[in-house]
Amino acid sequence: MERNSCFFHSHIPIAFSSLPHILPSVTSLLSLYGFYHFHGFFFIQTGEGSTTVQSRTTAGIRHPGGLHHYPLTFFDIHWLPLPPVELLFFYDFSYSLSEFTHTLLPHLKHSLSSTLIHFYTLAGNLSWPTHEPTNNKPIISNTEGDSVSFTVAESDANFYHLSANHLKDAAETRPLVPHLPVNEPIVPMLAIKVTVFPNSGICIGVAHHHSICNGRAFSHFMKTWASLSKLGDASPSLSPDSLPFSDRTGIKDRDGISDRCLNELDRFMKRSSDQFPVVSEMNHQRLRVMDIKLQPNMVRATFELNQASCRRLKELVFAQYKKKKDHDQQTQSMIPPSRLVSICAYTWVCLLKAEAKAGESKSIETRFVVNADCRARLDPPMPKSYLGNCVKPVVVIARKTDFMRGDGFAVAAQLIGGAVHKGVVNNPDILNGLENGVSDLLEVQSSRVLAASGSPQFGLYDTDFGLGRPKKVEMASIDRTGAMFLKESSNLDDGGLEFDLVLNRKQMNAFVSLFIGGLNAAQCKSPHQYCSEANGFLSITGSKYATERALFDMEDTWDQVSSPSLLMETDRVDLYKDNTEPTSN
Repeated sequence: MERNSCFFHSHIPIAFSSLPHILPSVTSLLSLYGFYHFHGFFFIQTGEGSTTVQSRTTAGIRHPGGLHHYPLTFFDIHWLPLPPVELLFFYDFSYSLSEFTHTLLPHLKHSLSSTLIHFYTLAGNLSWPTHEPTNNKPIISNTEGDSVSFTVAESDANFYHLSANHLKDAAETRPLVPHLPVNEPIVPMLAIKVTVFPNSGICIGVAHHHSICNGRAFSHFMKTWASLSKLGDASPSLSPDSLPFSDRTGIKDRDGISDRCLNELDRFMKRSSDQFPVVSEMNHQRLRVMDIKLQPNMVRATFELNQASCRRLKELVFAQYKKKKDHDQQTQSMIPPSRLVSICAYTWVCLLKAEAKAGESKSIETRFVVNADCRARLDPPMPKSYLGNCVKPVVVIARKTDFMRGDGFAVAAQLIGGAVHKGVVNNPDILNGLENGVSDLLEVQSSRVLAASGSPQFGLYDTDFGLGRPKKVEMASIDRTGAMFLKESSNLDDGGLEFDLVLNRKQMNAFVSLFIGGLNAAQCKSPHQYCSEANGFLSITGSKYATERALFDMEDTWDQVSSPSLLMETDRVDLYKDNTEPTSN
């Protein structure tokens, strides 16, 4: 019988002086560890063969912090109905539980406290007051005594099975996910759970509400925490370049975007039930998220694509482009796909075909969702270190029959690339359409949706707590959202990427067959031959943008290409590179 027993639970506190005006020189509280006060231990029987030992800690606050409110921007509000984002980081750790408790655990806790001093909104609470002076808008609140739930558990499950890429039941990783309340008047933003597999490894599970920040910002937090834990007291300070930018006032509302989003959210939140009343006695509207439950018989798998496989996929899609060009005059303006667009398009079509093959295709329409980074496109632009949401959903809507022809991959790639180009790259009004973001999100359940979460540029495998690179990084929450989770390859040297999917077993078997079969059937060409064909294609299109995109696309594929013209990166095409940030679910 598997044993997963929680033996330690605490709230990691932070100390701050006068938020949000934290001085960059205040880089850590080396003596904060001495401020912990343990109020004793108590034992709770949680099931056969498992015992829970809990302790709660508080910290004395050196300086009065006061209470600070930070209203959500319209970029944040969009994500309020979604369930929390849940990430799992697996690390090899061939030591006993006692060794972990006395060596690694103190570093994890102490460095987390030091990190939260700078990422303080992650230690705050989310609420939607119904009274002044908050103007009836959702807010993040920070005050002295803020803390983050930190749970340590022991498991005798098979660490190597859970951290492998092969098929496994999606429910198997659920015990590794920390609990983060969502259906309350006031909810915390972050929860952490560390599960120890004695003499095998550890798993650091984190859950956060998407409304606090997007995936790029949260990966910044995780890598900062890991860096401080790895370096310990040898590096007690953060460099100015690594500090987060938490000021949300730089994002200006326009044309009532926030109000329109809030009106849609208000109707969603007030779909009350006997279990969740609408307004609490504290004059706060009860927050809730979309009720998406884990379906039975769901399995999880990781698909690895090395550099050669990525090249093969792009060649497959490009070959279909050439065929369309020969028979359809409309392809004169087609945009050759990047590596990321090719993989998303190929996965989307394989998924739709797998559903049909499994006899579970129930709708006519399908949608693909990817997020585009808007920080550099605002006026004024937001810094790269911004700790918040600043992405615009790009939604592609199509009929499933559009992808069932022989050129289905090229059709999907063109739709995705064209939507990003029209909605973001060549869009002079980047905020246009955001007022419908919440209503669009709540309506997508009517059709098959594939959302791309994560990004190869987040560098999640660089999250090193002193144990080396993670053995595996997973997004547990895709077992409910149905997204594909993209990240860089866990293999440092292959230059590829990987993605996770959770499907029911019948669909997964069909998907694996289609995905691998299509790759094996694709005919690989040499880089020289591909470049020659691309140049011929571009001479026909005569499109400067298409030329730039294809030139970058070839540079993205082969490192040995050294021609200066093939290394260009222009602002017009930056969202077609791998820094296009997909939706983080």
